[in-house]
Amino acid sequence: MLSLFSKNKYKKEPCLFYHTDIHSHLCPGIDDGAKDLSTAVELISGLNKLGITRMIITPHVTDEVFPNNATTINNAFNQLLNAPIIKQLNIQLSCSAEYRIDNLLIDQLRSKSVIPFPNDYILVENSWIQEPFNLEGFLYSLQSDYGYRPILAHPERYEYYLDDKDRLLKLHNNGVLFQTNLLSLSGRYGKKIKRFAESLLNDNLVDFIGSDMHHNIHLEEITKYILSKDYAKLLKNRHTIKNDIAFV
Repeated sequence: MLSLFSKNKYKKEPCLFYHTDIHSHLCPGIDDGAKDLSTAVELISGLNKLGITRMIITPHVTDEVFPNNATTINNAFNQLLNAPIIKQLNIQLSCSAEYRIDNLLIDQLRSKSVIPFPNDYILVENSWIQEPFNLEGFLYSLQSDYGYRPILAHPERYEYYLDDKDRLLKLHNNGVLFQTNLLSLSGRYGKKIKRFAESLLNDNLVDFIGSDMHHNIHLEEITKYILSKDYAKLLKNRHTIKNDIAFV
């Protein structure tokens, strides 16, 4: 006998409230993200099912580990664009990078080979060990000398900020925008980082949300988070999130 109250009929489908993802590592084979084209396509398809219809893909650019440049990034990105499955999806793809603040970034700035986001935003990340020397001066130079609008990737993940929110507040007040990871909010990196990410949200210090997608387990974690009660905390602070308005 069929039930009028079938669980499947009323099953909630996971869906993000924004449609533009600005942080992922899905250019195949050039960093620690998607190892090949099929993996990249699978993860992009997964994000598309969660409501993402535009992605700015951001492979690592670091001096020693992933010394990518415009050529290596565009070559990998073009593989994605030419994939038949990607052409069938309702999704718009473009590429930039997640630039580590190091000598390679300085060289690429000087040679004008940086790949910015639309409207001259640029996603940068700190060293995991310590804050870069003269960070404020560098970020000011990005704005005044090069005309870029810096977005600091996942500030909640740098341990040296966990007990120094005032430092982040000062950077934010100086025009640096912040991108928080969905995976931080889901608890993927631990309870302390999760709580700190939520506190940044509550203090209106989060400007963008990113998947920081590398692997299938990240997609599973994000899907689980969207269906959780904790997702309501993000929805409560959605008014500060600029993913869908900053790059038009």
